[in-house]
Amino acid sequence: MCGDMVHKERSIFVSYRRADSAGHTGRLHDHLMSLLPNDVRLFMDVSTLEPGEDWLDAIEEAIIGCDILLVVIGQHWLHLSDSHGRRRLDKPDDVVRLEIAVGLQTSTVRVVPILVGDAYMPPAGSLPANIADLHECNAFTISDDTFREDTQRLVSAINKIFAQQDIISHPMYVDIDSNRIIEDWERVPLGDLVEFVSYEPIRADERSIGDVPLYSTNGIKDFIGQPTLTGDYVLIATKGKGLLHRSIPVVFRAQGAFAVGNNLMVVRPKDERILLDYLVHYLQVTDFTPYVVETATPELTKQEFREIAIAIPPIEEQARIVAYIQESMAAIDTEEERLRAEIEQLNIDRHDVMQTAFSGEL
Repeated sequence: MCGDMVHKERSIFVSYRRADSAGHTGRLHDHLMSLLPNDVRLFMDVSTLEPGEDWLDAIEEAIIGCDILLVVIGQHWLHLSDSHGRRRLDKPDDVVRLEIAVGLQTSTVRVVPILVGDAYMPPAGSLPANIADLHECNAFTISDDTFREDTQRLVSAINKIFAQQDIISHPMYVDIDSNRIIEDWERVPLGDLVEFVSYEPIRADERSIGDVPLYSTNGIKDFIGQPTLTGDYVLIATKGKGLLHRSIPVVFRAQGAFAVGNNLMVVRPKDERILLDYLVHYLQVTDFTPYVVETATPELTKQEFREIAIAIPPIEEQARIVAYIQESMAAIDTEEERLRAEIEQLNIDRHDVMQTAFSGEL
């Protein structure tokens, strides 16, 4: 599990367009297979996914569970169009766009653009909004003339990323089952507290561009034109490694008009015994591990979810808990922003030191 100092299998997902860089990507794949350790799994589109799996869900699950997403970009990657003359990246159901969006939105995945065939890094303004941050990722160039040497350098960079990811990360569990909980707080199974809301997931080929947030198992992954539901709900992922590796969020609050993808439960309180905000915060720090069916893809079923018993204080106490969490988190966010600004200034100061040192101003 995330946070444990144990050896774990590593995985890399390679995103590319066949019409743009199939030759380069195949060559890169072969070189990586020969240079990477045997315990590193390499996914390259649907060819390495299990037969019978839904391709969109399977690809999303593979990316969420991987350590590194390599985005291979050739000369035609940015401008390739479909049979109707529409740029592929502008289509909400474009596979490459979906792959990159999932990678960028998953905090545990390092996204690395790989430039091949004399390609350049696409400017941010040329990319759809949900993958514009790709421009901020450090790109790695592989030249035709020095392909093997460049790939060896890439493997060295990959090993450094793996080493960085080995630093202990603390999952946000809270010991909510300890004796410290007040004895008169009632413990109630979730099946008695929430109702499940039915919905029809919007297929990728039915989506259009819009401003409605589309939720997947790791949060908002796109904005489309068709809402699934309107209201105030709690969304819980039912599949994915995030159920075990809690550095990946799996519980979300959705408000207003929104769309829902596959592998999510949608719930809301049945009655006034529990505040929705309290339910969200409680579930966000709950360890689902004892309730997860560990198959090839970890799964949380409705039946197991119903059996999770949570502590329910009086409504007034729930409101105090929610207010405390929200006020404290707001203060932490403010402090984080201040520290980020200080770090940015320190980086500017470093630059100025070197500029002064070699400018004859000493």
